[in-house]
Amino acid sequence: MLVRKFTTPFIAFLLSISMLSLVVILWQKLYLIYHDSADFNGDIFRHFFYSNLAPAYGIDKFDTFNYQWLTGIVAAYAVFLMIERWLNSFAYLVLVILGFILLLGTTEPLRITHNLAHFGTFLEDINAFNSISDLLHSYVSKQNLLSVHGAHYPPGILMLLMIFGTSYGYKVFLLLIFTLALYLFYVYIEKKKEALAALLFLPAFLIFPTLDFVALPFLFFMLLLILEKQSTHFAYTLLGIVFFIWSFFSFISFVGGVYILIYQLMNVKSFFSKRNFKLYLSACIGFGSSYILFNYVLGIDLFDCFSQSIQNNVSLNSSPFDSIARYLIRSSGNFLSFVLGAGILFGSLFLKASTETINRHRITMLFTLLLLSFSGLFYMETDRVWYCFLPIIAWVASDMITTFSTTQKIILLSLSAIYLAVVELGFQLYT
Repeated sequence: MLVRKFTTPFIAFLLSISMLSLVVILWQKLYLIYHDSADFNGDIFRHFFYSNLAPAYGIDKFDTFNYQWLTGIVAAYAVFLMIERWLNSFAYLVLVILGFILLLGTTEPLRITHNLAHFGTFLEDINAFNSISDLLHSYVSKQNLLSVHGAHYPPGILMLLMIFGTSYGYKVFLLLIFTLALYLFYVYIEKKKEALAALLFLPAFLIFPTLDFVALPFLFFMLLLILEKQSTHFAYTLLGIVFFIWSFFSFISFVGGVYILIYQLMNVKSFFSKRNFKLYLSACIGFGSSYILFNYVLGIDLFDCFSQSIQNNVSLNSSPFDSIARYLIRSSGNFLSFVLGAGILFGSLFLKASTETINRHRITMLFTLLLLSFSGLFYMETDRVWYCFLPIIAWVASDMITTFSTTQKIILLSLSAIYLAVVELGFQLYT
């Protein structure tokens, strides 16, 4: 940020990206040196991370790089940038975003045709339960017997699959959820269409909807932000309920909670005020009442489920703090993995925003990413796991882009489009 005082915003942005690139290259060199000298083959050393391109997600397939696809994807972005009317309509932008997600997904057809893509292992667990009631009552006791994903996830996703079966109904459901989440984001940012357009230049945002259930955390995170903004007891009670329901589907909910907490702490005086204390109490009541309902009425204790999930995750990978070297590699890799997934626009987080609200989100994002990266709870793949944060980066980036000249915008967005296409085509993402 200091460099911005002596340069234009565009030059400051390029310097930020250049420094991040150097850090990634240095990390790669140190990672490969450690990998080659150590006899440890767990957690961060899974086969698709052992490459010169770690900590990027996926298996390197640059030897079969498809330049025809590259041309097609970049051409699609060129068409988008030339048709300005798409920026005048929320519906147009949603259709374009969904179209690009489908376009990128077809580069690996199995992401579209396979029932659950990367998370198909959930289907292996359906037969372990006789009904949804049995799922809720016996899930924790059977977690150790479930598949690699079921073993460290709460029962929400599996419940959805029991409802939809092996049909494609769940894909329609997730499509609707994703569209609703986009609308809530649009409302939260006060209908700034430029931020929606910026989503098209975040590789992970377009790639993972065809690989994962990212629509759900996206929706829940947007709901948390909107409810936090209301600052009423009713809204905060709903916030507690929404947070619990998110936890029922994925324990990654806590990253949303961490973000909200840090965002609140940005105003220390307000955070410790009597009024805010009452609001937090309302959120606790919402969460607590949801816990009581699920535990004593539906039969699922999410705290026991969370504890078992942590144990299973450690057994699948390794203890987070088993070695200082692995902890530092893994933790810094968490941060850089998210950077690579977010793409070139991540550099906008290092430039001061034009409004107090966006600047507060910018700083909150940086602190949150650093805290989570070094928490010991993640094993890279963070551009997928922290997917819900990507829209905030698009919002911050769109604010930055408004300060650029037309030529600078074309350069930035062209580089972003090419980077996204290279990430999509250079890695086998459906592993």
